[in-house]
Amino acid sequence: MKSFFVLFVCIIFYACSPVRTRYPVVPITQDSNTEKKDKESKKIIEEEPITQQKKDILLNDPLETETNFESKYEYSDYLSDIFNSALEKFDRKEFKNACADFKLLMNTLEKGDSLQLEASFFYAECLIEFNDYSVAEILLNDLRNIDNKPESISEKVLVRLGQLYCILNANERAFLIFEEFNQKYPNSIYKPLAKCN
Repeated sequence: MKSFFVLFVCIIFYACSPVRTRYPVVPITQDSNTEKKDKESKKIIEEEPITQQKKDILLNDPLETETNFESKYEYSDYLSDIFNSALEKFDRKEFKNACADFKLLMNTLEKGDSLQLEASFFYAECLIEFNDYSVAEILLNDLRNIDNKPESISEKVLVRLGQLYCILNANERAFLIFEEFNQKYPNSIYKPLAKCN
């Protein structure tokens, strides 16, 4: 019984740990040479071969279900491993593979789950990397409107949405988002990023 309690406490500690929020929001900068960036993004897409697993994911084949595991904790660890692997791919700029994993988690996990929200945020980051601003805007606004989400996600979503509006030259909308951010989170570590320049 004692070992079960220790295992339970460790899992809760891991699930609530700041590992998921260890990556600060990177500011979007308006590139004067967006054509070059578009070509580089397309080059990355063309160079990375897509595996059958990724094809299945993109076609919405279901992820292994919880019933394939001996316990909920094993399943939770499995999903956390996918998320952490996707973060590593994202850091290495392997966006296509990272995005497939984030999308998979976003569509597999229960809506409102903290890991699902993090995966959704990083999927929006991927969309921004591939200059798919309209879908990223929709996803970030959806995340913004979810009630009872962790503050860390709410902060990042508001900053990134404001930055996205800056890129789209929607400065009034950006100003309103940044104003909302500054009112809700006056002491945030992301405060220096909450501006258009």
